[in-house]
Amino acid sequence: MHFRTFCFLAAGIVLAGCMETASDVEMDPLKSRLSGMNGVHETGTTITLHPNGRVTGQTAGGDEIAGAWDVRNKQYCRTISSPETIAGTSCQDVVFEGRQVSFINADGSSSTFTMQ
Repeated sequence: MHFRTFCFLAAGIVLAGCMETASDVEMDPLKSRLSGMNGVHETGTTITLHPNGRVTGQTAGGDEIAGAWDVRNKQYCRTISSPETIAGTSCQDVVFEGRQVSFINADGSSSTFTMQ
C-alpha cells in the first residue's frame, strides 16, 4: 500500500469516527420539542422556531419578527432583533398543554401560542 493511499484511508476512518460521535450527542428535550415549532398567538402574531436557532414570524400588526433562540438552564431563551417594539433578550419557562405552548416570563406574565 502506498503511503498516500494509507493517509486517505486513515483520514476517512477519523472523519467517520467524528461523524458517528456527533450523531450520538442527544439534543436537549426542550430544544427538541420546540425546534421547528410554528405557533399562532390569539392576537394573530405568528412565530417559527427554526432548528438552526433562528426565530421568524409576523406580529399581529404586520411587522416581521427576526431573532435567535436557544435553550439554556432548561429555559427557552430568545433575542429578538426586530421589530424594535419587542426587541430584546429574555429567558422564559415553557409549559406544554396539548397544542398550547405557554412562554412564562420571570414576572409571571405569559404568552400562549397554538402549535400548528
